Amino acid sequence: MLDTALRAQQQIAVQLTDARQQRTRITAQAAEAADDQQRLRQEVAAMARAAYRNGGDLSTFSRLLEASSSDDFVDSYAMTAAAQRVQGQVLDQMRQAQADARNQGARLDAVQRTISSLKQQADLKVAEADQARQDAAAAKARLDDLEQDQQAKQAVVRGQMAEAQRQADEADASTATMQAQLQQVIDAQRQQAAARKSTTTPGTAIAAALFANPTATNPMYVTSEYGMRLQPVLGIYRLHAGIDLRDRCNQPVYAGRDGTVVWSKYLSGYGNQVMVDHGWVESKSLMSSYSHLTTYVVAPGEQVKAGQLVGYAGQTGGTSTACHLHFEVYIDGSTVNPRPYLGLPPA
Repeated sequence: MLDTALRAQQQIAVQLTDARQQRTRITAQAAEAADDQQRLRQEVAAMARAAYRNGGDLSTFSRLLEASSSDDFVDSYAMTAAAQRVQGQVLDQMRQAQADARNQGARLDAVQRTISSLKQQADLKVAEADQARQDAAAAKARLDDLEQDQQAKQAVVRGQMAEAQRQADEADASTATMQAQLQQVIDAQRQQAAARKSTTTPGTAIAAALFANPTATNPMYVTSEYGMRLQPVLGIYRLHAGIDLRDRCNQPVYAGRDGTVVWSKYLSGYGNQVMVDHGWVESKSLMSSYSHLTTYVVAPGEQVKAGQLVGYAGQTGGTSTACHLHFEVYIDGSTVNPRPYLGLPPA
């Protein structure tokens, strides 16, 4: 838009310059014509004065009467004819000069009108160019604002990604520490079982519902399934190692099965967590955890019964965004999908 306005403005400026040059030439020509008319007027006046001095009569008959001889008549007649021709030429030049002056005046008026029109167009194009400059400046300002906004958003996203990565790293570290601690518990249980010379058959699969509803919501309602899911900020898939069960903020959370509290503490990524050891079931270690609690009400080493209060639902922990119960089941120290162990049908 600005380039178009500037080109149009330049074209009009060239036309205006040409028109002004024409005006200058026509004005100069008019001045020369005026000088010629003045000169011709002076010549006509001189001829009129000469005629007056000669009696004002240049006729052939007058010259014949005044001649003293035929030679004198011939000379006089020739002079009279020459004077008449000069007078005729001067008068013709005078008429031509007057006609040229009228034409030059008309041309000058036309050029003057062209100049006025071009000046109006030039003023309009200047205004359009100024508006185009203002529009271009406004567009650039908007572009600069968008760029700054984009940079700010990118900075926010980078910050979010860094925070999400930090939380993920902390959660991974907590998981690794937790699994190591659970393995210690499992190793101790094996040693105890060996000392008692347990007759249970090793390797038997655990099947059927083993846990009661750990929430205050009846029937249980799963809000997020077990399995790999996309971390929206980092854009990577991570294991969601349990299922999320609906429980409102500060609603009771219950032990799903008899057992012993292994720990009740805060873990990064899990928030306030209660881990319960349910001992050996069909020759396998069985444990369950209750995470994101607002608070817990049991202590490590405490014996709990199925349905006993262990804490209250919340959203503690870096990755939790709403109140719920994150429930996990561990068999031999590894997480499994809790659905069948809660008596829930496949998703």
